[in-house]
Amino acid sequence: VMSAGFSLLLQGGSRIFFHRVERRMRLSGDHDVPALIVGTGIAAIRLLQKIQDHPEVGYRVVGFLDERGDFPDKDLANHPLLGTLDDLRGVALEFGVEEVFVAAPSLGHTRMLSLVLACEDLGITFRVVTNLFEVLTAGTPLDLVDDLPLVQLGRQQVHALYEPLKRAFDLVGALMLLAPAALLMLWCAWRIRRTSPGPALFKQQRVGRHGRLFEMYKFRTMFEEAEPYAVAPRERADARVTPYGSWLRATSIDELPQLLNVIKGEMSLVGPRPEMPFIVDSYDEWQRRRLEVKPGITGLWQILGRKDLPMHDNLQYDFYYIRNRSLALDASILIRTAGAV
Repeated sequence: VMSAGFSLLLQGGSRIFFHRVERRMRLSGDHDVPALIVGTGIAAIRLLQKIQDHPEVGYRVVGFLDERGDFPDKDLANHPLLGTLDDLRGVALEFGVEEVFVAAPSLGHTRMLSLVLACEDLGITFRVVTNLFEVLTAGTPLDLVDDLPLVQLGRQQVHALYEPLKRAFDLVGALMLLAPAALLMLWCAWRIRRTSPGPALFKQQRVGRHGRLFEMYKFRTMFEEAEPYAVAPRERADARVTPYGSWLRATSIDELPQLLNVIKGEMSLVGPRPEMPFIVDSYDEWQRRRLEVKPGITGLWQILGRKDLPMHDNLQYDFYYIRNRSLALDASILIRTAGAV
């Protein structure tokens, strides 16, 4: 018994020790693997951002390759554009590339196969960032007919009790949050009125479930004369934002009035963020799938995504939530939202 106990203790301790040593070595950047990204679109930029956000994965992006050969700039996201797909061999040898990430959803099968073969010849690891996020965002059922694998695609049905339980979860949660936040909200409203002319609450038409329009509430963070349906501010120095509004946006306190939308049944605590009508009008048919559920105050985009990309460029988080929604996932997102804020 003592031997088994010491064995478990020492094995666990050694694993933790070496894991931390490896993580520290990766964070130092001295052992980063030189990587090349094929693609110049949103998927490629998002991949670069994720690698930069997580240095512990141990990659150093040396640059990009243009999959089409018509990219006008010489750099992308402060990284050089090193050529086209035809330049792969020369670029890989010049920069000592050890891994290639293909983030070009429109790349054809023939060109993809030629890339695989070229990487195999060079001894380079080859990875693909798939664009089929709606397929891969859940445990996809797999059946076998003899030795032939069959993957089941399509929508997954939620439990019949999910909707009423979700509504009860939203009501109880909103009321529990509203009670302690009431004094803070009153103080914020008073400060907004004192620091800039105009109402404390900002009302804006947004698109809800199944395309229904509703008025979403927020604390006003911009000057009253600002255009209400313009693109949202992405920088703190935006001239439309009031000094006090900048603090409200940074702390996400400006979203608290949306608890009233939750109580009214127009929104949920957790779900895809509601978009403005002019953005929804430009949706493709597959993008409109995010309107199948109620919009939420918070969601996966807030805790996992990059806010320097607009919501309509982060739809994979919405599709993951729609396919995997449950009360347990909602509770997890709410808890992690507190940490993210």
